[in-house]
Amino acid sequence: MLSLITAFSRDGPPTEKKVYIQDMMVMEKEKVYDYLVRQNGVLYISGSSGKMPQGVKEAIVEILCAEERIEKESAVDKLLMLQKEGRFMQETW
Repeated sequence: MLSLITAFSRDGPPTEKKVYIQDMMVMEKEKVYDYLVRQNGVLYISGSSGKMPQGVKEAIVEILCAEERIEKESAVDKLLMLQKEGRFMQETW
């Protein structure tokens, strides 16, 4: 079953901690891993070219490390492979 994970970092009072998409990805790491790796899914991100793209990449690496019990270097290599296969794409501006 497909699901939608959202994060609205601009909502809420300024005194509350912001929740970003990379935070939600890590919170839902089993689901993200299942869709992306087990089901050969595609992850496409778009938006600001500020901190979000790097944060999402770091979240994917963290998820791969946790779910596959591999070192960070191996997870980074796997992320690069996903990019080469066209299964992780980003359009940021």
